[in-house]
Amino acid sequence: MKPGKILNYLVPPFLYLVSIFPLAVLYLFSDLLFVFVFYIWRYRKKVVFENLRISFPGKTDAEIKKLRWFYYRYLCDLFVETIKMITISSRELIKRCYLDAQSRQLLDKLYDNRESAILTLGHKGNWEWAGMAFSLLCQQHFYIVYHPLSNSILDKIMLQIRSRFGARLTTMNNAFKTLKQAGNEPILSAFVADQAPPPATALWTEFLHQETPFFRGPEKISSKLGQDVVYLSIRRVRRGYYIMHVDKLADSQDEHVPGRVTEKYVEALEKDILSDPATWLWSHRRWKHKKPELVS
Repeated sequence: MKPGKILNYLVPPFLYLVSIFPLAVLYLFSDLLFVFVFYIWRYRKKVVFENLRISFPGKTDAEIKKLRWFYYRYLCDLFVETIKMITISSRELIKRCYLDAQSRQLLDKLYDNRESAILTLGHKGNWEWAGMAFSLLCQQHFYIVYHPLSNSILDKIMLQIRSRFGARLTTMNNAFKTLKQAGNEPILSAFVADQAPPPATALWTEFLHQETPFFRGPEKISSKLGQDVVYLSIRRVRRGYYIMHVDKLADSQDEHVPGRVTEKYVEALEKDILSDPATWLWSHRRWKHKKPELVS
């Protein structure tokens, strides 16, 4: 058997065994992991510095480096929290990742009115915990729209984890078809919409002081299916604890202006990031594409 296949068989049980440890122990591992990732491996430190430098032109280099340090501390916490998803109980999850009262009222009102909605969010806070928590907290059928991972074994593991508490998953390419066929029951579909899309089909807008492309998918689907669009903010209260808040971005009855819903999402995301910048995914090569030149 090839070494790669052996590794694929060993990874799932290893991750399961690690996930059994209490989070207090896993955070000790996160502390050690941080030393390796930040000081020895130096994982994407230049990318993170450049992203932060452009996004916060008013900060000094010393302030940028301090923010980068806090980001890597959080990134390592996020890694162990993701592993913990394999065995975390529903009771512990909703204790650590909970929805505020105002958001519960908004989602309950949508459900009582038999209305479906698109839940937009970014790679901010623990978006994976949030997806699992929504599976338990919302009355609607809950869908997670995702991009498959390049590693098939890890992709399979993440699919199993994300659906543990009842979430239904569909890829971005199949999202419209899946949501259209969902039936008459109210649904809530989650889109992590801050990934880098193909430049030619994206909406380009200023985001963190840079021309940035964004997916139009959530806006287009909401228009075609007549669904509200809401934004989910995930704020870390302290280590291992998050509070989620939902705001409405667009009503299904509003006149549809192309690009406006996506612009509202970008505005909400930017405000969210500025409130706690260390918990956004700065190591992602978000600005790897340049805006295509207009052809006259």
